[in-house]
Amino acid sequence: RPSGRRGADLLAVAREVFLELGFGGATMQEVATRARISKTSIYRDHASKDELFSAVVTDWAAHGRGAMRPYLDRLLAADDLHRAFVELATILQAAVLAPDVIRMRRLVAAESNRFPETAAAYLADSWTSNINALADTIADLAASRNLRVADPWLAAHQFTWTAVGAPLNAQTVGGSSATTPPNDLSRFAAAAADVLIAAPDSAGGPSFSEQQHMMTSAKVDDVDFDHDHDHAVARGDLVVLPPVDPSCNNPAGVLSRRLPRRSG
Repeated sequence: RPSGRRGADLLAVAREVFLELGFGGATMQEVATRARISKTSIYRDHASKDELFSAVVTDWAAHGRGAMRPYLDRLLAADDLHRAFVELATILQAAVLAPDVIRMRRLVAAESNRFPETAAAYLADSWTSNINALADTIADLAASRNLRVADPWLAAHQFTWTAVGAPLNAQTVGGSSATTPPNDLSRFAAAAADVLIAAPDSAGGPSFSEQQHMMTSAKVDDVDFDHDHDHAVARGDLVVLPPVDPSCNNPAGVLSRRLPRRSG
């Protein structure tokens, strides 16, 4: 008889049980049966189903921590930045939209009220740490390659969500049969790159982040700021509006429009 599964192998078995049956339907006995060990052996390492679930999620998230580092190093060394950002967006899509990743995302979200600390740790390790690493890389490129980015952290979020936001939403909510056509994924990847750097065929037009840089660098004198207005932030003598559509060709014009005054 083969020996039972313990350690990381046990967590892999437990993960499949939780994914298949949900937290409510999963039992320690079912995990023990599939792992070919006694239920007592599981309780020796994990005192309860709650603890086992947290261990499963923490182990899964740990594999995502730092996963982008090799690709970010490749980005730093790239000659063609736009092409390199398109490739990075494609890699992100493959990773974030992988069926197992989507399944885990659904499971953690479904149990986030029961396990808020576990869900927060999952988000920090599998998502936030990689966003921050991307932001640091964008900041390095801004310093060394004259990439014009007003806010590297915001640019990292915009890049990531442009690349994966729509298909991630569709596949998270739409069930296992939901897919995004390859042509659409390619369009999202190209648009994500355009967030940071203008494509070679863009006739010299500014990228989305370059537009933001222009917006946050422009001095605005003819704007009435409304403190109750949801769409503007006053920073000294600057007024920063929310991100405009990437197709906008006149960010300065957007900046100079007069905001409505607060009534009363």
